Amino acid sequence: MSLNGAIDHEALAPTSFGLQSPMSIAEFARALASELDRLRVIAPRQPQEESIIVVGALRIDLEGHEATVDGAIVALQPREFALLRALAQNLGRVLSRDKLLELAWPDPERVNSNRTVDVHIRRLRLKLGEAANLVCTVAGSGYKLARLAITRQQP
Repeated sequence: MSLNGAIDHEALAPTSFGLQSPMSIAEFARALASELDRLRVIAPRQPQEESIIVVGALRIDLEGHEATVDGAIVALQPREFALLRALAQNLGRVLSRDKLLELAWPDPERVNSNRTVDVHIRRLRLKLGEAANLVCTVAGSGYKLARLAITRQQP
């Protein structure tokens, strides 16, 4: 549009977008597809966050702030749910204590020790009951929410 509100047809001409005029519909479609691909490379679309994550018997409703094990609601404190959310959104990935502090605490700088995470993980596991084995400790690295439950064999 120009300053007076009229449409500037020259600015909208195909040649102003690097297209040759006249062109067939097929040529235009190819040029448009190419431009859209270029734009996706410049600004890739963020995948939409899953609102419900299910791992074995554990079901986590991220929007409803609710976790259930075999259909039974698990009463979690806000910090415990924040930890579970962080682990679920990074399913199968190991998160360090510092990373969990960053993701689950509003002000991680005010936390005296990253061992606070250990205490909250222990409480979370107690509340998850039979799904507790989904929250795995990775020695020397941190914690992760396993994609599959780990069962320990008795000798």
